[in-house]
Amino acid sequence: MLEIQSLDASYGNVQVLKGLDLRVGAGEIVTLIGANGAGKSTTLKCVSGLLRARSGVIRYQGEEIQNLPTHEVIQRGLVTIMEGRRLFPDLDVLENLRLGAYHCRSAREVARRMDRVFTLFPDLKGREKQLAASFSGGQQQMIAIGRGLMAEPKLLMMDEPTLGLSPLMTQKVAAIIKAIQQDGITILLIEQNANMALRLASRGYVLETGKIVMEGPGMALLANDTIRRAYLGI
Repeated sequence: MLEIQSLDASYGNVQVLKGLDLRVGAGEIVTLIGANGAGKSTTLKCVSGLLRARSGVIRYQGEEIQNLPTHEVIQRGLVTIMEGRRLFPDLDVLENLRLGAYHCRSAREVARRMDRVFTLFPDLKGREKQLAASFSGGQQQMIAIGRGLMAEPKLLMMDEPTLGLSPLMTQKVAAIIKAIQQDGITILLIEQNANMALRLASRGYVLETGKIVMEGPGMALLANDTIRRAYLGI
């Protein structure tokens, strides 16, 4: 569904990605793990069109998209939930969610998507007019994920969805990610909680200083001694 080949990316003169290769098959959860500064978020920015790669190819459903603007990438069904949630704090839940469906012109379709979000996140039901800023971090993450789902993604890219959350809320988010996959949406997951990410993932990639250094089934990587020492503290 998504294929990245020989991707190079830089910020000014600082090269961040160095010949990155990655693929995501339809229906998979694929995770990309690595230390801070390894290039994980940069990878998502290149795929989503927020950052132009220096070289390399990004194919989505067989079509090259590395030169498309972000709004066209989203309209093709490839949606990103950014690190830090990026909500509009002075807008209420409904307003934040509706922004995820900004390109949808059918009120009936928007309502259907909204119902789907509230079914997935019952904690938000009945609080639709409450300002986003008044929610806890975990509830704000639910709104952010819901806004992404309002765009009707085929492939959902998630950047650090459990960052700063309690262990209990982290478990809830993990269950939500699995439920989204079971609903037919492919997921590319960037996550510093390597234990959670590799348990969820069909396959995983390990990124170090802009290069993929290891890949394989999620549970196989979880059992790898190098991964356990570097990312699990075991």
